[in-house]
Amino acid sequence: MRFSKGLHMGFLIAGIVGLATMVMAWFQWHAEQRIDQDDLDRRARLLAHQLKEDVHDALRESDRDAAKLLAGQLEGHSRLIGFAVFRADGRKVASGRGLPEYMEDIQLVAKQVLGDKSEAIATIRSHDTVVHALATRLTDEEGATRGVIVAVHDVAHLEERATARMIRYAFWIFGVTFMLFVLVAGVTWIAYDRPLKDLAN
Repeated sequence: MRFSKGLHMGFLIAGIVGLATMVMAWFQWHAEQRIDQDDLDRRARLLAHQLKEDVHDALRESDRDAAKLLAGQLEGHSRLIGFAVFRADGRKVASGRGLPEYMEDIQLVAKQVLGDKSEAIATIRSHDTVVHALATRLTDEEGATRGVIVAVHDVAHLEERATARMIRYAFWIFGVTFMLFVLVAGVTWIAYDRPLKDLAN
């Protein structure tokens, strides 16, 4: 029964340190997720900005002519799935070939921009993947809304990376907590429990 003192001390100290480490790891995990999200937002804004002038010009034309002018410019590459362009009344003008399966959700993001926002960001979970949609309002010189451009990225790799980080942190926390428990319990037994046992004998 005397060895229970070492176990109690080991559980107490390892539990406190383990909990503190878990909280710090949780904040670190969220901070890294936010960095990934901010990088993706910046990339999407830059890509939408690069296409903005061409879309402005295309929106002066009819839907068919606008789609012809934008043909080939709305396709994606790498993690970018593509772009979608909408008029101020919410009608789709054109979109990249990879977007039709997400179009219903993309239109909801575009409608937010046609409301009271100048920009809207949404994470869409659909068809066993996750995509990031950033919608930007297009205005003319007088500030009137001309349309919306939406940049859509595949972000499944970011979720996989976040899951891998969480597993790595959990393994590290478990290892540190276990080693600390063994150390504290062992030292307590050597310095306290064993001398008491020897004295009692």
